[in-house]
This record gives sequence, structure tokens and C-alpha cells, in this order.
Amino acid sequence: MLEPGELADQELFLEWFYRPSSGKVAPMMLNRQSESFYNYQGMPWFTRPKLTGEASVEGPFVDLYGTELYILAFSVPIFAGGHFVGVAAADIALHEFDQLLTRCLLCMKKEAFIINGEGRIIAANSANWFVGNMANRPVAAKVHKLKPLSIEWSLVELPVPR
Repeated sequence: MLEPGELADQELFLEWFYRPSSGKVAPMMLNRQSESFYNYQGMPWFTRPKLTGEASVEGPFVDLYGTELYILAFSVPIFAGGHFVGVAAADIALHEFDQLLTRCLLCMKKEAFIINGEGRIIAANSANWFVGNMANRPVAAKVHKLKPLSIEWSLVELPVPR
């Protein structure tokens, strides 16, 4: 996705591919005349890397403009000559990403979950915690800050055996 004005022949540019239920990768079209026009300029996955110069992970949230799945939006800023020109981004279905993290969490002896910066559960090793819900951090829990891609995620480890 390019910053508006970066191309001489068009104001906005978004090259967006998705995998529909058919399984074949297809392009998503950007049509300004459509009532469902997707104006990415104000989306956090675009604005946060632009403002901070760092990678971002937004969500989980429902992707209403594309897959209608619960997703995480990963994005990194693109600079040319020190000038911001856009972002490279990928939407990952939360149920797929959760499976990867849960495999790691299952190695832990105690109940644990990973939360994002707003306190939503990203993955858990117990059915007591639901992905996407807001988490209440028990007082006796150990909280370990995770810093992948400069995002604000934490591993919360409970004093309860799994």
C-alpha cells in the first residue's frame, strides 16, 4: 500500500491479494467509486508504521473488507531514501496464527496466554481462556513482556497447573 501521491498516475495504490474459498490466490480491486471503497489511509495497520517507523501488529479484529475472518494485520513501513512511501502488510487468520503459538504454550506446565497491548488474548494453553477476549490478569500471575517486531505483547503465566 502506497502513501497517497507517491505515484504520478494515481492517488492511491493498493496491491492486495487474498485466498478465497476456491483456494486460488486472487487480486482484490480498489474502486474509489464503490460504496464499499476501502480507504486504507486511516487504518491503524497503515498509520502506526507511518507515524512510528516501526512494524505493527493490529488485532485481532474481523476483516470486514476482505475475508470476514478474525485476523491479525502485520505491517512494516517502507522507506526510500529516508522518505516514507508505504507499508508492506499481511493479514493472518487468527485461528492459524493461534495454532502456532498454542503449540509453544502447550510446553508450559502452568496455564498461560499471550495478550496484545490492549489486553486481548492472542493464544492460550487452556480452554479457560478464549482467543479474542479481553483478559483479566490475576494478581499472582507472572507477566513477561514480549518484544517481537517492537509490538506490545505479553506472556501471562498463571500459578495454576495446566
